Amino acid sequence: MTVSISRLSTAIGLGVLFTLVLSLGGPLASAEDAAARKKFDAECKKNNLSACNDLGDLEGQAGNKAEEKRLYTKACDGGNARGCANMGYLASVAGDAAGAEKYNRKACAAKDWDACTNLGVQLYQAGKKPEAREFYKTACDNGAMDGCYGLGFADGEAGKNEEAKQAFKKACDAGEKMSCNALLYMKKRGL
Repeated sequence: MTVSISRLSTAIGLGVLFTLVLSLGGPLASAEDAAARKKFDAECKKNNLSACNDLGDLEGQAGNKAEEKRLYTKACDGGNARGCANMGYLASVAGDAAGAEKYNRKACAAKDWDACTNLGVQLYQAGKKPEAREFYKTACDNGAMDGCYGLGFADGEAGKNEEAKQAFKKACDAGEKMSCNALLYMKKRGL
């Protein structure tokens, strides 16, 4: 199962500006990119950890991987959950399962529900299914619909079909299409 990982923070202020620009038309144009970079850099220097994380996003998009990692580390070390989740993502992509688990645990504990889902995926794939289920449930209970899908999948595989249908229905009702497909599959099979 593949889980999409949100790379943008939901921070107020500069993070909203960055999210809005991306939602209105994709990558920032060079002048807008330079202006956003300058604003995020100034705020990051003032220890606005959301700005450090968002600047890390820009650096990653520009291909500056070392700077992306440095900024995410600064955000995470300062307590920014999204920075920790992004470090978990970088560790996962690099094949560092222990690092990914460490950062996703830290992000999940700081209430980044997508990180809880990602940790659930990692633990599930490692065969730690009961622990994975708990992280999926935490994510689902807090509105991360990918977590509900993971919970439904884990429960279905464990033969807990009623629980699986409840998790899939919650996510489907929120528009998560894989869960809608899973519900349809279960219905067609009489589960």
